Amino acid sequence: MSLDAVLEQINQQGASQIKAILAEAEMEAAHIVQQAVAESYDIRNHAGREGQARGAQERAGILQQAQLDALKIIGENQSSLIEDAVQQARRHLEQARENETYSGLLRQLTLEAVKQISVSLAPGDSIRLLADPRDETILSAMLPEISHPVEAVFNLHCQCGVIAETSDRQVIVYNTLESRLERAMPYLREALAGYFESLQNPTQAHV
Repeated sequence: MSLDAVLEQINQQGASQIKAILAEAEMEAAHIVQQAVAESYDIRNHAGREGQARGAQERAGILQQAQLDALKIIGENQSSLIEDAVQQARRHLEQARENETYSGLLRQLTLEAVKQISVSLAPGDSIRLLADPRDETILSAMLPEISHPVEAVFNLHCQCGVIAETSDRQVIVYNTLESRLERAMPYLREALAGYFESLQNPTQAHV
């Protein structure tokens, strides 16, 4: 399972929860507007002919402030929801080892790292492969598939993946789930911001 697939699964699992939280924020914002409308009607009903113009101005001011308060509520909830979604992504990665496809994911990440580091190897050079001790059995079984000499060092703590280095450590390839999530974080935050914006404005295109 690629990182894109992991993030897509997170998005699918969290979509209903995100919509529910955002809907609650919008309901709170709508309540503010409704209160403002009620106050404006109260002003109108109690205003005499001479005070109608002033009442209209007060109603407009109340509604404008209510709209600003509503936008503030939604904006504050968006920031909170984005952080919640990011933390949910981190928690999802922490559960990677419990997934039945874990060995396949580890194999994919390892071969990707080997392929990337291979272009930096001189003839006869070996690859230094850092991995989590919990993955020793899986990785040891697949090392014969790698055409370059490999020095496996099991001193890494990660949820899944490896770090590949040249023997002189001049080139290092980080290919763990954690490192890939960190690289994807700016794009994830941008995508989540667009997603929440689209929930408020359904007519806008969702990226």
